Amino acid sequence: MTGTESPARAGAPWAWLIALVLTVAAIQGGAAWKHAAEHPELVPSSSILAILAGVLARNLLHLPAVARRGSKGIIKTVIPLSIVLLGAGLDLAALTDPQLGVGGLAITVACMLVALLAAFGASKLMGLSGRTAGLLAAGTAVCGSSAIMAVAPVVEAEDDEIVVALGTVNLMGLLAMLAVPALAAAFDLADDAAGLFAGTSVHAVPQAVAAGAAVSDAAAGFATLFKMVRVAMLAPLVFGFGAFLAWRRPKSHALEKSKKIGSIVPWFVWGFLALSALRTFGALDFEVNAKPLGDVLAGWGKHLLTFSMVAIGLEIDLRKLLGVGLRGLLAGTLTSALLLFFSLLCSSWL
Repeated sequence: MTGTESPARAGAPWAWLIALVLTVAAIQGGAAWKHAAEHPELVPSSSILAILAGVLARNLLHLPAVARRGSKGIIKTVIPLSIVLLGAGLDLAALTDPQLGVGGLAITVACMLVALLAAFGASKLMGLSGRTAGLLAAGTAVCGSSAIMAVAPVVEAEDDEIVVALGTVNLMGLLAMLAVPALAAAFDLADDAAGLFAGTSVHAVPQAVAAGAAVSDAAAGFATLFKMVRVAMLAPLVFGFGAFLAWRRPKSHALEKSKKIGSIVPWFVWGFLALSALRTFGALDFEVNAKPLGDVLAGWGKHLLTFSMVAIGLEIDLRKLLGVGLRGLLAGTLTSALLLFFSLLCSSWL
């Protein structure tokens, strides 16, 4: 490694190779499992198997540390691309239905409010600081780690508070991702309702998309769409935090910090909506190898999602997640359980 080469870049070839092997194993293993299973509908999807494979490889095998660090590059580059491509499989015309369109958006906003209130209430009950509560609220309500890191400088969070929030939200998001497909099947949710359930209850973007994909391709599209609504709300949430803290502490620089961060909306949100719009207006209907281009692109997006889920698994250190502190875990569990219940109730109504 040269003096200017970062550890993550040096580990990239190892990480990509390991992720590729585990991705193939997840896809082929899942297909063989479904073929042999008496109830194939109960077999986890390839994306769920992929993240589990990554977690097991990270925590049971002695992988080179440089390879684990290299997985960050996969997450940063592949996940946004997979989300954009999944947009090619979603027809936005479904949102013209008032129940799914207006109702779904209303449910999404309501779930965010429930998550925010639950996080602050549970954190106060567990005796956590207001800064930790804000981080847990942002991570649960919006988009996991990204929201936590966006809010952290605004609330002037300490390093240990950030660690507690990141560990708690990542663990709860992983558990929610595994629970959503099972609950959707148990309550016999339709594809659109299952996608809404995944998109409004699971914390991180790839986890929410994977939860929807575990139900069906259509559910994955709806999960991505409603999750994108939450992601787009990160900017006003950060600004809101800054304005509130500036009001409570006039000498703080929270509002100025929120203005610098609050204008950022991830580019993949616009890419996803752009391809969805092209699909809706028929621009992706022409066939490639006897399949509509939209379906081909969405299929590639699903494979890339599976690949990136392995990288996410390689990032998860279970010992660190379980060692973030009992009070943080209890607050996160209460918050996530309430959000999951509320989202399921609303999605079942849809």
